[in-house]
Amino acid sequence: MDANPYSTPVMDRTQRSSPTRTVVRINPIQLGKILGISYALMSLLIIPLFILIAIANPHGAGVGLGVVILLPIFYGIAGLIGGVIFAWIYNICAKLVGGIEVEVE
Repeated sequence: MDANPYSTPVMDRTQRSSPTRTVVRINPIQLGKILGISYALMSLLIIPLFILIAIANPHGAGVGLGVVILLPIFYGIAGLIGGVIFAWIYNICAKLVGGIEVEVE
């Protein structure tokens, strides 16, 4: 056994490392950016529904145009804020009970 508990274990090339890895920390700003962009893009899938509703209601044409413009912005902001909050909570929980284990090849 090595005297230094922080040293990296030496493996020969015939041994394979474990196929599981543990996510112990998520960068809140990076996750916020990813979710913000993802939510904004997902809102583009909902916009046609709002356009159809606006077409069906003759008095709602202005509301439909506003939704087309504002929905991606609001979804993007919500994704950014939600991603930062989620990563912050995840990092606290990961310190208490350990991170999420994922299997990699």
